[in-house]
Amino acid sequence: MRPATSGTRIRSRLASVLEVVYLVFNEGYTATAGADWMRRDLCREALRLGRLLAHLAPTDAEVHGLVALMELQESRSAARTGPSGEPIALHEQRRERWDQLLIRRGVAALLRARQAGGPHGPYVLQAAIAVCHAQARTTEDTDWAQITALYEALARVMPSPVVQLNRAVAVAMASGPEAGLALADTLVTEPAFAGYHRLPTVRGDLLARLGRHDEAQQEFERAAELTLNLPERAILLDRAAAFARAAAPLAAPSRTTITLAGAARAFLSREDMNAATVRSYGQTLSRLRRDLGDDIAVSGVSAGQVAEVFTTAWGTAAAATWNRHRGAVRSFAAWIESQHGPLDDVVGDGASDVVGLAPADLAAEIGRRPEPRGRTRPMDRTQVEALCARTDLAVRERVLWLLLYESAASAGSALTLNVEDLDVAGMRGRVTGSGWVQWRSATAELLPHLVAGRRRGPLFLSDRRPGPGRPPAPADLCPETGRRRLSYERAEYLFKQATGHTLHQLRTPGNRRAVRAR
Repeated sequence: MRPATSGTRIRSRLASVLEVVYLVFNEGYTATAGADWMRRDLCREALRLGRLLAHLAPTDAEVHGLVALMELQESRSAARTGPSGEPIALHEQRRERWDQLLIRRGVAALLRARQAGGPHGPYVLQAAIAVCHAQARTTEDTDWAQITALYEALARVMPSPVVQLNRAVAVAMASGPEAGLALADTLVTEPAFAGYHRLPTVRGDLLARLGRHDEAQQEFERAAELTLNLPERAILLDRAAAFARAAAPLAAPSRTTITLAGAARAFLSREDMNAATVRSYGQTLSRLRRDLGDDIAVSGVSAGQVAEVFTTAWGTAAAATWNRHRGAVRSFAAWIESQHGPLDDVVGDGASDVVGLAPADLAAEIGRRPEPRGRTRPMDRTQVEALCARTDLAVRERVLWLLLYESAASAGSALTLNVEDLDVAGMRGRVTGSGWVQWRSATAELLPHLVAGRRRGPLFLSDRRPGPGRPPAPADLCPETGRRRLSYERAEYLFKQATGHTLHQLRTPGNRRAVRAR
């Protein structure tokens, strides 16, 4: 009996490990919160662990099933976001951008799972569903009847409200939105969905397909309130606003009030605003919208209300953070004041006369906070060593930050480094027109993990491939991965998110010293 007990214990532990690995992958595939739709570093780490498990447990079908599922889902990553990082739904994705190598790997892993024998478990069934998507050239070509049957099998081995919700989507595609909505409606009272945005999102989609636009608008607005992911919230609010605009001519108002949400969308959609500014200003305005309400008229927003939001959200933040958000509000207020009537054309309400524009300075009661001379104090050795020890951070970020600390080079120079210009043995890299950047042991230890066999192209790469509308310069595109060079704005944002500091604090000349790698 002892061997059987031991085997049962191992299978139980393995199941727990697989669950954790897939949780990590899912957090990377669709971030639960924050300014990014995906965290590719988590997906890659989960895939690495899954492949390792498949090597260690080659006869376990569920291990291969999980690897297949992650390979197939990761194959869509390049098509899941637009040029500005906005989410793109599965049925709207350009399938020619799906990674065929990962699809082939996923199909091969699923075949290994089936060869291992035994009943089909949750990961094998989910991988089979992913294969159905991967084999279809278009959404219309997808075998939705087969996917529905697979979800029914999945519900038997892993009964859960989330599986039933996904089954409702498949039923809607196979049998029509009314059938899918009927199934989704049975989940409304599920306690697990009390604070989960996916149910109102699915119901909004199905209601929209049935022409019940007012109800769809309400569902999308509710979903936007529940999600903590900023790009997803913006998409949901835009969908709700589209139904509101479509319904506006039916009411035939002679005058319309510009809401805070409408003004914010119009302000952020200006052509003279780059992606980094949109992201930064969007964070500020999202917080104002969350605390004050999307439907409040701009004319009803007072400087005192804005000050209350600032005190709650950023009262204890660093002066630079406070001033950055203050600058966003001042720009927003100045833009509102410059709109003397044509804002309805920008927002698209179709009204003949616009009211609700507030010429008052919304930032009047949030004074600028003094920042220390020379900006802020440089990071010390202890802080940088703590960064070295954080395995939750991507290798790319850790290499960049350590390199800046050990070399005292500027971030702009470091980001121009190319793989072919590295002198790994000499712990240095050539920067075109600027000579050499020299680093020390901590950077040297991590650098091979970042290069990962690449022979040329930018050393520091972005998480995704560029969209067709924004092709980078040839020198900024990796010929081996198709990804573009990491931008300074993105690198600065990631550092601030992780540490609360600026990249400039890593390159003070006094910082040019070795760091202990952990």
